[in-house]
Amino acid sequence: MTATRSATLAALAMPGDVEDRLFEWEQLTSEPWLFEELSRLVARGDAVELSNGERRLKQWWGWFRFLRAGLSSEAEHASSPLSRENIEACLGQAIRARALIWCAGRALDDANAVRDSAAATKWLTVARVAVGRIDPVVARFLNHPDHRAWTWVAIRTFLESFPNGDGAPPPASVTQAVAFADEAAGPSRGRRTRGGDVEDTGMLASLVLDVLPLDASTPSPRTAGAGVVAQHPADVWAWKLCASDFRASVDRAWLAACALHRTRQSSVPRADARWRLIGQPKDRSITGSSASGAAARGWYFALNRRHADPRTIVLAAVTSTEPPLIGGVGGVKAKTRAIEGAGRFDTIAVATARNALDAQNALGPRSAIRVVNVSSVREQL
Repeated sequence: MTATRSATLAALAMPGDVEDRLFEWEQLTSEPWLFEELSRLVARGDAVELSNGERRLKQWWGWFRFLRAGLSSEAEHASSPLSRENIEACLGQAIRARALIWCAGRALDDANAVRDSAAATKWLTVARVAVGRIDPVVARFLNHPDHRAWTWVAIRTFLESFPNGDGAPPPASVTQAVAFADEAAGPSRGRRTRGGDVEDTGMLASLVLDVLPLDASTPSPRTAGAGVVAQHPADVWAWKLCASDFRASVDRAWLAACALHRTRQSSVPRADARWRLIGQPKDRSITGSSASGAAARGWYFALNRRHADPRTIVLAAVTSTEPPLIGGVGGVKAKTRAIEGAGRFDTIAVATARNALDAQNALGPRSAIRVVNVSSVREQL
């Protein structure tokens, strides 16, 4: 059975034919259906089906472990479905999906108890030792320092599934356009010029930035005056399409936006945050920090529940959170060509004179797009 947007957790049943399993797993993980289905089950209160989903995913996880243990040197080629890299990736998807089901069940167990991050942290501590309540493998994943923010944001997101606002208040959201440059690393990438050279090509995507409000009485784990931030749990299958340095840069953008909010509003924002990148290519990871300037702009507007002008796009990276500053990025010519080709922008904000010159040179002689040079998150608002 191939998973679609309308798939149920029954799609997680492992095929009996071993030869079909890797292909079936690839199909299962090609669409973000799992989060959507878990949200539906949380809203319906179906704890039994959540348990069934965990049981099926545990079978997949065990099979991938079995494959990994039996790998030989002949299976090390990167292009092979049985390569160590691919099997490790499948294991990572399986354990994160199992953790996501636990988060859905935790939200279902007691919406009021887990509305604040302190309660979620308490439950994670209990999970470390309560083997009868949670599989110890899942508990270790949830309690890893790198996963705690994601765990809470996942629980908080499932709480939004409850009807009539019984779980958690709705987020404030901003969608911010971002641009990337695909380096001309081979014949299948880049744009060939008249002289025969291959140069970078630009591509556009969108960052969906959600601010998750906390009640006035709600304690929250805080970092440098900001709440926790994590990638949207809907990306449970495609988590690694955003590389670690890209994820870290979006986190820094959140801190920069919160710092600017404190200086302008004289208050610490009572909110956590989540983000999701939409429209990126699925055949490789997005790397680097060049989208963090745009993310900081979007975060600030979302924090203040303001509308961000969709005709402005930022080509800059957050270089400091205290104070919130931005710096130059690479691939500006390629990104500018993609921006101009989209036909929906009138302003490009950059952070250095060199980037401004590159953008101007890449624009057509009759382009109506203006290029502005700014040096801080404040100036690009």
